[in-house]
Amino acid sequence: MEKCLISTLALLLLHLFPAKCEKPLAPALYVFGDSLVDSGNNNFLVTYAKVNYTPYGIDFPGGSTGRFTDGKTGADFLAQLLGLPMVPPYLGLSEAQKSKTLTGVNYASGSAGILRETGLALGKNLCMKEQVKMFKKTVQSYLSKNFKTQEDLSQYLSKAIFVVSVGSNDYINNYLQPQVGIYNSSLTYTAEQFGGLLVHRLKKYLTDLYNFGARKFIVYGIGSIG
Repeated sequence: MEKCLISTLALLLLHLFPAKCEKPLAPALYVFGDSLVDSGNNNFLVTYAKVNYTPYGIDFPGGSTGRFTDGKTGADFLAQLLGLPMVPPYLGLSEAQKSKTLTGVNYASGSAGILRETGLALGKNLCMKEQVKMFKKTVQSYLSKNFKTQEDLSQYLSKAIFVVSVGSNDYINNYLQPQVGIYNSSLTYTAEQFGGLLVHRLKKYLTDLYNFGARKFIVYGIGSIG
């Protein structure tokens, strides 16, 4: 399902903007989510959900990068279609680089979910709460240095694209694998209640991003499970 959505979006953009952009269609691309869009954050975490080795990256220039694919992710293709460079992982940037990066940052983390405990059986990951917190720091501590006024910063953020691809692991690496002390969701909620919980939490995080300046969102649904 996710691949279908990504492909559909890519085809739409190719139809609307078939030629390579001389000028970027958006000033920046900010990416949140899980392994579908992680560009290497898990390389810097203690986790089994790590793919910085072959055969991952066999179609990527330079080899494996920490992307959970043999080449580019959907976020990479989107950046390319927007006329932007591929978005670097937040954890892979130095303090100086974070202050100078204006074309977007990737906060996604393999095995991560909407809920804090999702994926923890595999090790550390950046859950959505942490990703949003990192974006808040990006805005307040790094981006703010590059704009003369708050209005200029707000204009920049309002034109940037925000991609959110998360939720599958909340089922795959949580609800469908009950483990007492780690994953208690299926022991606590019915399927309907759990779905409602995820929607409620995701809505909060999207609202937080909006309050930090985000305006243009692409939010993917999760694939069919069963």
